[in-house]
Amino acid sequence: MNTRLLLISLLGLLILFVTDCKKNDDPNDPNFAIAIPDPAFEQALIDLKIDTKKDGKVLFSSTQRVTSLNLYNKGISSLQGLESFVYITSLDCSQNNLVYLDVHTNTALKTLECNGNKLIDLDVSKLTMLNRLGCSENKLTSLDVSKNTQLTHLACSANNLTGLDISRNTSLTLVHGNANKFTSLDLKKNLSLSILACADNNLTGLDIQANTRLVYLDCKNANLTSLDVTKNELLTELYCSGNNLSTLDISKNKILTDLTCSATNLTRLDITRNTILANLYCDNNQLTALDISKNTRLLILDCKNNQLDSLNSSRNTMLTQLFCSKNKLKILNISSNKELLSLNGGDNKLDSLNVSKNLKLTSLYCSSNKITNLDVSKNTALTELYCANTNLTNLDLKNNPLLQWMSCNNNTIQFICVADLGNVKPTWLKDESATYRVCQ
Repeated sequence: MNTRLLLISLLGLLILFVTDCKKNDDPNDPNFAIAIPDPAFEQALIDLKIDTKKDGKVLFSSTQRVTSLNLYNKGISSLQGLESFVYITSLDCSQNNLVYLDVHTNTALKTLECNGNKLIDLDVSKLTMLNRLGCSENKLTSLDVSKNTQLTHLACSANNLTGLDISRNTSLTLVHGNANKFTSLDLKKNLSLSILACADNNLTGLDIQANTRLVYLDCKNANLTSLDVTKNELLTELYCSGNNLSTLDISKNKILTDLTCSATNLTRLDITRNTILANLYCDNNQLTALDISKNTRLLILDCKNNQLDSLNSSRNTMLTQLFCSKNKLKILNISSNKELLSLNGGDNKLDSLNVSKNLKLTSLYCSSNKITNLDVSKNTALTELYCANTNLTNLDLKNNPLLQWMSCNNNTIQFICVADLGNVKPTWLKDESATYRVCQ
């Protein structure tokens, strides 16, 4: 009898235990919870008011109400539990410590940003509604986006990708793939592309003739030996420095505003048809001439380290920064450039330099020239003056109270005039033979 009662009692306890287990596994149970083992992930959910207390889990019902998750820079190492957030359309888990990311159940995602983690693999094959994917600054060696045909934005820079097949992603308007190991990039099917960044790769060529909607192209340091942009008439920004181009035809790119073609072995550059050009960096080439007379909107010109023996900037009245050092200039007339803030004309063959019209000038570099006289009395805004290694015999700084940095060494200066000896800064460099003198 006692044995029978004991068996009945044990059977009852077993039934209660099984029933309780079923309740705990039932998503319809209001107390049903999802494990969140990463404390940083759970804290982020608490901060977002998705969770209420730090107990290693979150109510399943709470996850079902979430449509967007911003987990940017939260110190998260694991997103275990993310699989229950099946209704999120946007996820940003960038700048964390993730080595693994499982999004196969998050099929409603339209935006996924997972930049700046430690991912070595990323499977987005189930995310067929995805239109924005950012996975830059990870350790990916491959990326399959063939199923993501609705993609419009793809950023995968700074990985270890050796190739990228985007032939099925015909809706793409933006591709950022800088700093990978691409040797080729087929863009023939990406006719909607307007922004392309493929700098710091090892491309053997770049065919963009079909991409007539391009407005922005960054292909710096991509090992290119040629670049044809004649079909890209909508280009406004072109960055192609650090290649071995030798020639660059931009005659068709009439609305170009920004051009950087530094260190590309150019011997000639015709910008006469680029009349709205605002910023031009063509330094470290082999240019012997540069006509900027048609570029009246030019704000910044960097043409240093070329072979220029003349430069006429008389029509560039909007110019604010001019860098023309390390050329062969004998004359530099900047009297028309009254908006000029910075001038670097060092390492030329100048025997004179008139800056009396450049009243807004804050930085002046004219070292390593043959200048015998330099009048900066009108340049009261100067904060930097470098005139070392010239033929100066005197220097008057009494009208330059804002001057913080100055170098006039390797000259034959005896006296440097100042309004007050208290104005002399420890950052001023001179020859030991030169002395400061208070001048009226």
